[in-house]
Amino acid sequence: THNNFTAKDFRTWAASRDLFWALIHTPRDTLTLRKKELAKAIKDVAQKMGHTIAVCKSSYVYPPLMKAYLSGDLSQWMKGRRKQNPEGLLLKWWR
Repeated sequence: THNNFTAKDFRTWAASRDLFWALIHTPRDTLTLRKKELAKAIKDVAQKMGHTIAVCKSSYVYPPLMKAYLSGDLSQWMKGRRKQNPEGLLLKWWR
């Protein structure tokens, strides 16, 4: 193709999409609970990808997504939005 996409780009997209989908379904009120949910979600994504948690976290998921979840900004952004089409929602959030 004429695009500069690699398999890693698709794996990064898939990992970020899966993490996003998990996180929007587990809004939490406190930072402590959000940290626990984030850790669980990253573990699940890493297992799905066949990587360690450390590799998944450092190389495949979008860091601002993790930050937005921990700060509560992702939950705020999701208010009033329907939880359908994870890829479409992620693209809207990403912009």
